[in-house]
Amino acid sequence: GAPCTWDFGDAQHTSSTEPEPTFSFDVPGRYEVTLVSGGRTAKLALHALSTTAYCAPNGGDVFPYDTPERAAKSPQDAIEAVFCDDETRGTVHVADGTFTYAGPDVSNRKTAWITVNRHVRLVGPETGEAVFDAARKIMACWLLHPEAVLERLTISNGRLNQNGPQLGGSLAMTGGLVTNCVIS
Repeated sequence: GAPCTWDFGDAQHTSSTEPEPTFSFDVPGRYEVTLVSGGRTAKLALHALSTTAYCAPNGGDVFPYDTPERAAKSPQDAIEAVFCDDETRGTVHVADGTFTYAGPDVSNRKTAWITVNRHVRLVGPETGEAVFDAARKIMACWLLHPEAVLERLTISNGRLNQNGPQLGGSLAMTGGLVTNCVIS
């Protein structure tokens, strides 16, 4: 094939002439990767994700939620933003405070406010308390991934699914581990 040059768009202007290079970004964020080959140029915009994300009731809510100051206000947004795969568990650090579900009453459907279907560990603070309060409108948390972990969290005021199988209340599990949590 034609010779190629890759520019990964990072601060060090890292480049490669390999046809299929492997590259890891040092800092999460948005990058523009450029490939020049055979006189043609292709550009790809991408987000590099961190294996760590943060969420806080009063967070800055700035994607990719990679610092306490930029923390997601939604636990689900932080779960979705963290990088994880079969070998790498992502971690979401949950700040002290109360997260309250503010959506409609959906207790008539098989749904949850917070769905953990990825290889992620949600961990609350060492001091204080991180509370997920479902306000009796929805099942609070559904732990689905076999390697997911909930740790040092309070999950409360969930509501049972009223149609079909009686799932939930505050927590329904088909996989994962819950440790040092309060479920009510």
